[in-house]
Amino acid sequence: MVTISVLEPHKLAIDQREVQPPAEGEVAIQVIRAGICGSDMHIPHGSNPFVTYPRIIGHEFAGIVTALGRGVTHLAIGDHVVADPVISCGRCHPCRIGRSNVCAKLQVIGVHRDGGFRSVAIVPQENAVKISPSLGAHGMQR
Repeated sequence: MVTISVLEPHKLAIDQREVQPPAEGEVAIQVIRAGICGSDMHIPHGSNPFVTYPRIIGHEFAGIVTALGRGVTHLAIGDHVVADPVISCGRCHPCRIGRSNVCAKLQVIGVHRDGGFRSVAIVPQENAVKISPSLGAHGMQR
């Protein structure tokens, strides 16, 4: 698959990597659309204090589910999804009171984990939000 990585501040790379299968509870998404957010620009410039390098950037992306890890129950191959980039633990106090956006162990896809600037992204099933195939139908076909 093709990836766009920031190897270190001020050093971008486009390269080929093998597609890894999704682990338990994860899904593989063929990335069809990815957006560049202003916050993405802090990573190549070296001004995001949370990122570790090298990092595949991109936290705004959508696509089609191409593979399911063991235990995935609410998605199927072929589903159209958008990625929720915020991964929360579900166990800390903020998560338990419905504030998962301020999780004590919060991770962001494209910052703490590799993101969507690649042909196939792997995300936890909870972070793949099913959408109607008619949404963005132009270009969301395989």
